[in-house]
Amino acid sequence: EQLAEIQNAIEEKGARWTAGKTAVSGLSTEEKELLFGLKIDSLPADIPVISPPTRLRAIPYGTFDWRNKDGQNWITSVKNQGSCGSCWAFAALGAVEAVINIERNDPDIDIDLSEQHLVSDCCTYCGNCGGGSPWNALYYIEDNGVPDEACFSYQASNSSCSPCSDWPDRAWTIENAYWITSPLEERTEAYKWGLETYGPMIVVLHATSDFLYYTGGIYEPVLT
Repeated sequence: EQLAEIQNAIEEKGARWTAGKTAVSGLSTEEKELLFGLKIDSLPADIPVISPPTRLRAIPYGTFDWRNKDGQNWITSVKNQGSCGSCWAFAALGAVEAVINIERNDPDIDIDLSEQHLVSDCCTYCGNCGGGSPWNALYYIEDNGVPDEACFSYQASNSSCSPCSDWPDRAWTIENAYWITSPLEERTEAYKWGLETYGPMIVVLHATSDFLYYTGGIYEPVLT
């Protein structure tokens, strides 16, 4: 019934995406709510902010896809967060994993980093299965690094900090992370510039329950 309601709403509003049964659409309301785990806090005062140079702001960037650049897929595989509000950790590490491929100029490195390291007590200020902040996760990765998945495998639950004993030697770090901004009327092109210049971005979706039925297209909420 809900799927039919969503499909009707898509048609009525002229939205450009399709809805259908997915791996999560059949979950109970309580189980679905567990998947929405982002906590939006105020940004740190010292956050590094970048925007396109003035000479580039009027350039229409068209389309660009890191999954098909020079005939190669530079993105690592899609993961399953399970019944844990850890989307923020998967988002942060998904971007880092892709940037490793890009920086090493090798789309096949495909390092699999440990989301559990961020969800656990290893990072007390990042978050847990009750939600968290991708920005805090990036701060932690910058200061401490995160080991590979085999060192601390994903449990889809809160846990104590118990990675492998040599995790500092296996940790990957980043030099910095940026927040992309620009005047509102130029923001879409600024995001495109950032995506092409620096690599995959972490983005936040304001999504209603209809998002869990998304199967393709350009998503926008159709249910209130």
